[in-house]
Amino acid sequence: MWSKDLAPLHYFEPNIFFGSTDEDERICGFSLALALYSNDAKVLLGLTIQMIDQAPDFKTICEELGEYTAQKNYLHRLVYAHLHELHYILSQHHETVSKIPLFKKVLTNMSKGSRRNWDELVKMSLDKNDSMKSWLKNVRDGLGFHYVRHSHLLDGYRKWSEQLKPGGKSERQEGAYISAGKSVKTTRYYFADAAVDAWMGEELKSFPDPSGSLVHLMERNVIAISGFINSFVNTRGGKLQRSTYPRIK
Repeated sequence: MWSKDLAPLHYFEPNIFFGSTDEDERICGFSLALALYSNDAKVLLGLTIQMIDQAPDFKTICEELGEYTAQKNYLHRLVYAHLHELHYILSQHHETVSKIPLFKKVLTNMSKGSRRNWDELVKMSLDKNDSMKSWLKNVRDGLGFHYVRHSHLLDGYRKWSEQLKPGGKSERQEGAYISAGKSVKTTRYYFADAAVDAWMGEELKSFPDPSGSLVHLMERNVIAISGFINSFVNTRGGKLQRSTYPRIK
């Protein structure tokens, strides 16, 4: 679940995130938000990769197959939705922070590669007509959070049910499955998972990336955010010192 291949532990003086002016404090908070986003994105990706790598070899339909598939697919939806949140940070705050001298200095101190990726990220975030940005927002609003687009969910349920043979049976589906337990651990509404998976399938048909992959976008975001955070730490005079705690082997 967690990475054991991390760079050696270092530290710097915490006060670099305390600004002497309201404007500097705004950049400090903005930088912390980017760092938190990066950490949370890593968790989602790590969980998703682990689910894929440890896929069980099911030979037939069973409760565990439904549970596993639903959890994996939900993580995929969260990855898409979470990508939108980075665009949201910038769309809400970039106009204000970009006018502050500390922000401009941080950008100036970024490497050329990091700055190029940062500029591409900002451009996508602020472009109201960018197709990828719009697609990710749509997934976030309907399939990641909120749970208010009931007509779309019903459409997904209808599409899934149409694949069943008369009588509610097909080669791999007997009907609408449920584990009607008496606790969270023992309960699952597989029919709801089927509905949202069918809905997601329809959304993927309009996915803007012809390759069907978000790898390039994710790599760009990582380079952009890490470049900004590292430049912020250096610009604020943060001196990295090696931790005295030994690495655990």
